[in-house]
Amino acid sequence: MTRPILLIDGNNLGHVLGCIDKATGHYDGAGLLAWLDGAARGLADQGQETEIVLFLDDVYAAERLGGWHVRVAPVPSGDADAAIRAHAEAHAGRPQVLVSGDQALCDDVALWGVVCLSPEAFISRYLIPARQASYIESDLSYVEESEASPAAEHAPRPLTQADQRDAELGLQAETLARAEAILRGQPLPTPDVYRLELKRWTDEAQLALYLEQHHLCPAHPELTDPTEMVEAICTHCSRQPRYFTAGPVIDRVFRLFLCRAEHTLSLDDLTRLAHTRRRKVKAALEKHGEPLGIVAVWV
Repeated sequence: MTRPILLIDGNNLGHVLGCIDKATGHYDGAGLLAWLDGAARGLADQGQETEIVLFLDDVYAAERLGGWHVRVAPVPSGDADAAIRAHAEAHAGRPQVLVSGDQALCDDVALWGVVCLSPEAFISRYLIPARQASYIESDLSYVEESEASPAAEHAPRPLTQADQRDAELGLQAETLARAEAILRGQPLPTPDVYRLELKRWTDEAQLALYLEQHHLCPAHPELTDPTEMVEAICTHCSRQPRYFTAGPVIDRVFRLFLCRAEHTLSLDDLTRLAHTRRRKVKAALEKHGEPLGIVAVWV
């Protein structure tokens, strides 16, 4: 069985744990590695063999640091985010979980099927239990959000609508459940599966117009052939910030089908990747999906 990969945004997680503080120049990469090594041992003893890869902005981190169970990725450019994106794309065929609170980075790696888990959720679910079970020996006095004062820097912002709060809590629970399923090697359910069939567009001129108006970025005004447009969208336009999470829901869904390697995506996948509610994705598919060539696949 292929081991899942746990990608660690070390700068992000290290800041939350108190290992890294760029403002004061505090940098304890070894301490962060000790936390992760302990978590890896705890997972292994539970039968959850996981490949853990740590990414740091430090170009010399891979030479200086060596974990027993954690691999420190080389980052020759000094840009950990770029290295994470490249690693996620290169291993798109394997189950991957990214621990990061960087929403832009999470949006980017979602293109390759990576499930993103917040540092706080990772700490609560994996690091704290590992320390309590003596897998981690650390002097760091990390305090979970639930124990901190309401005025703490990372306190959750107040929400005015109960349904929005419930939706966010539900998404957090779902994300954690997906991450745990991946780490356990369990298959994820794929209900309500869909596929994009561009051959249903019988008029190439109409397809070209739709791609130009809704999906092609301004850098390609000269393109008129749908095949060339799709290639440009996949290789360039899709790299733009929030490309898959902004705009009408049906456009987000269409872009995901164009740019992802899978032939099919479930309703749950589309909901997660488009960053919107399941019922909105379902409604958009029912209203606009078939005319755009997005069809249900009965499996």
